[in-house]
Amino acid sequence: MRRSESQRAVLTNYILVIVAGVSGFLVQQQLRPITLPLSILVTVIGGYGAVIAANYHERANYHLTQARALTTTRVDLGAARQQHRPRRRPPKAQLEISP
Repeated sequence: MRRSESQRAVLTNYILVIVAGVSGFLVQQQLRPITLPLSILVTVIGGYGAVIAANYHERANYHLTQARALTTTRVDLGAARQQHRPRRRPPKAQLEISP
């Protein structure tokens, strides 16, 4: 799961850098009609990034579900402790500070 998250982060950074560069060029050219293909390119790159990010999100959810199922199985078999047990508090007598 960590590998796919780092791949997602790298891809997001690439897309942001490319779109920022193209957007800067478009603004420099004052958004003339000749820059329309670059505007379409920015839209296509944004759509590609959205689809790929959704794919990585789905993959991360799948792995998280698998990890939770494995943990539940291990807890049911007694091979692992459950993580979210409330901590026992010491008796009140130990909490009081004697003068």
